[in-house]
Amino acid sequence: MDPTYTRWIFQGEEPSSSVQDEYREMPETYFIYRDAFLQDDDVVEPTQDREELNFKNLVDDAELPLYTGCSYTKMSAIVVLYKYKARHSLTDIAFDGLLHLLHGFLPRDNRLPNSLYATKKLLDDFDLGYEKIHACVKIAVYLEKI
Repeated sequence: MDPTYTRWIFQGEEPSSSVQDEYREMPETYFIYRDAFLQDDDVVEPTQDREELNFKNLVDDAELPLYTGCSYTKMSAIVVLYKYKARHSLTDIAFDGLLHLLHGFLPRDNRLPNSLYATKKLLDDFDLGYEKIHACVKIAVYLEKI
């Protein structure tokens, strides 16, 4: 294949393995969160220790493989599925149904949340929720014409 060829993933072409690998690299989330939200003061309060321990437990759980032998982690699978939800404008009900369906297809020891509620709870624990931004219809139509 020509090395200068551009993959057109939004037109149905499969992404390259390097794109898929980007979703699997999640260990640095702990460091990003720690740098952004946890304080590095000389005096460490007991509540900070507890918060850091709770967060470390969350990260450890999120970085476990989705199931034995799987290259995706629990968090990377959730991120990929949430991107799919956004890209295809899935409703909450449709996404909840998709999670139930996928949970049933995967091996019994899988760690994929089986409901939208469980997924949102995990994302809320990480403060990784999303904010839906409403745009003016006239602006959206104008931008489509550009």
